[in-house]
This record gives sequence, C-alpha cells and structure tokens, in this order.
Amino acid sequence: MFSLAIDYVILVTVATCGVIQLAAAWSGLRGLLIARHARASYALGTALIVGAWAWFVAIGDPAKPGDLTKIEGAEQFGLFLAGAAAGTLLTALASSVTQWRAPLRRDRSLEASPEGLDALRDDVWLRRIATRFSRKASRD
Repeated sequence: MFSLAIDYVILVTVATCGVIQLAAAWSGLRGLLIARHARASYALGTALIVGAWAWFVAIGDPAKPGDLTKIEGAEQFGLFLAGAAAGTLLTALASSVTQWRAPLRRDRSLEASPEGLDALRDDVWLRRIATRFSRKASRD
C-alpha cells in the first residue's frame, strides 16, 4: 500500500498500542486503559496486535514472500523505535481522552500519590502532567 518502511512503522505503532493495553490491563494501570474495563482492554489489545499483523501480511507482495531487502537493519531499528514511541504516545493520549472524566482516584493531592508508572494506576497521563505543571507554576 505505502512504502514498506511506512507500513512497518504502522505495524509497530498499532501493535505497540495493543501490547500496552494488554500489559496495562494485566498490571492494573487503569490510567493507561483505552477501554474502561480490563476485559475490554484485553480484547482491544489482542485485536490490535492480531489486526496489525493480519493487515501487514495481507498487503505484502505475494510474488516476494518474506522480502525485506529494502530495509536495512539499522533503518529497521530506527523505524521500530519511531513506531514504538508513536504507539506509546498514542496510547497515553487516547487513554487520557477516554478516561478523563472517569473517577480513577479519590485523593487529588500529588503529595500522597505515587510517582512513575504507579501514578497511572489511579490517574491518566495528561492530568498528571497538567497537575505537575500547575503545581510547579504555583511554586514559582
């Protein structure tokens, strides 16, 4: 459909979103779930991974099975990193939009809340960033 490089980045981006949904549902990171329930996120994650691979295989050239000679190893590594980063950012944004109004946590103070990925157990990524910047601006 597109060039092989763009198709590969799309594959990695969509599959990364699926893997993150499965991992977030498994570990209880409700702030990273695009669907509100873990079972729906398992189904969504599985559908994204299987769908991405099925699409990538379906658009391939049947005359040249397994032909990836147009993409060198270093280029493939760079494309994989770009797709993985895009999938991670896309998941964080999509989960923030779909879960923005969901009551994920009761306590809104950042002082008592965990840091890092554990913070996404009870809050969404965009709200954590907005709260962090507003708190930093109020101190200055």
